[in-house]
Amino acid sequence: MVTAVKKRRGLRQEQADLSRSMRAAGKTWVEIAAVFRERYGVNARTALRLVRGWSQPEAAEQWTRRWPDDPKTLKNISYWENWPSSTGREPSLPVLGRLAELYECAVTDLIVDGPDHRHLDAAHGARERAAPMPVLDELTTGLDPILDRLADTDIERIAGIGLVWAQRLRPLGYAYGVLMKLSAGLALAATAHSGLRGVPDPDGADRDGDLPVRVPRRPWPTGIWRMRYQEGGSAAEHQVVLREHRGRLLGQSLPQPGGARVRLDLEVDAAVVTGAWVEHSGTGRSAYRTLQLTLAPSRLSMRGRWLGFDAAARVSGGEWELRYLEESVTGGALRAYRGTAA
Repeated sequence: MVTAVKKRRGLRQEQADLSRSMRAAGKTWVEIAAVFRERYGVNARTALRLVRGWSQPEAAEQWTRRWPDDPKTLKNISYWENWPSSTGREPSLPVLGRLAELYECAVTDLIVDGPDHRHLDAAHGARERAAPMPVLDELTTGLDPILDRLADTDIERIAGIGLVWAQRLRPLGYAYGVLMKLSAGLALAATAHSGLRGVPDPDGADRDGDLPVRVPRRPWPTGIWRMRYQEGGSAAEHQVVLREHRGRLLGQSLPQPGGARVRLDLEVDAAVVTGAWVEHSGTGRSAYRTLQLTLAPSRLSMRGRWLGFDAAARVSGGEWELRYLEESVTGGALRAYRGTAA
């Protein structure tokens, strides 16, 4: 219990330091909340409260102080933040308006991670498919001098350059997705170049008229999944809470003995799932990996391989699997799966 309390205090201090430094750099509450959503796996309403360093009781106190004729308690804040789960309650438009005033944001910022059904609109899908992509020659023009410099630069230096570049992107939450997609794409290209597997010609599909076969879109079974992977001849396992956000799959592992935790950021294209996963060990070491998986037609499992670097900066990899367990993410269900990883 004492260890858990210390961890919570350490997390609050980390969040306070991050928010303070970003405010000092001139970032808005909304920009900071975008980083909190990605880094801590929380929804928009929770993130906009956390960036101010408020607990749920403190947020309720701020509300009541501003609107004493409509007092609220921590239960109200909790209900709104847990929505749309079964333990939450949908905030009305007037409530969202007051929350936006309290957090100094737009109403849309409070529900930015809500359901997105634009894919059901045929016009939207046609527009997405028709969006022009740069041809390969345009993307590779002028790369040779850059590649020559990269060949003579160590990994730590490359990571530092990437971080400086990412900090210049707007909005800040966009940088994470770009870096993860870039790292996953380059890792897959390196694997293909080594002869382990092939990748399609990015210009050949359109030229030959061969369009990828897409499986029918089905709702993702959000909830608790079991993640298993092989590394260095041994197997590891985590129980992960998976949710869909704007067409991507985001995951956060449940606590387990030793303090190791995992975050997932996956993109689904037909029956192929690609993306990145980050594992934070209980000793403070973090490992960043990419992966490519094949999705089962039922969308209840996916299997493939991961690729990354070991402690000696050597490329390593292994088998990787994600399998659906159950839909419920209530407190009882989460407690039942905590600490069950092998």
